[in-house]
Amino acid sequence: MFFGRPMMGVHFSTFHMFTLTVDETSAFHYRASASVFSTGDGVTPDWGKVREFVQGWIMPDASYRSGPFHLAGLWTPDIQDVPFVLPYETMCIGLMAESPS
Repeated sequence: MFFGRPMMGVHFSTFHMFTLTVDETSAFHYRASASVFSTGDGVTPDWGKVREFVQGWIMPDASYRSGPFHLAGLWTPDIQDVPFVLPYETMCIGLMAESPS
């Protein structure tokens, strides 16, 4: 989903019980945050779900186990349904191929 004016917006994605939010706070400045669902006890974060997300969408060979991680991607405000893409999304690879060298 995309909310806001041109050059400002919010993108929410939910993968495997893990929600990632990317805010464009001003032109070319971003803030990412995430929500991790519980393992079932209402308290303990389900880091396994986050690990699945990191390995599936950011870096397949990552040694990530839990806690904060660095995030990279492309902000694509001209594509209304997909304003932000992660490194291992098919669209990201296509956009990288289109970019001038």
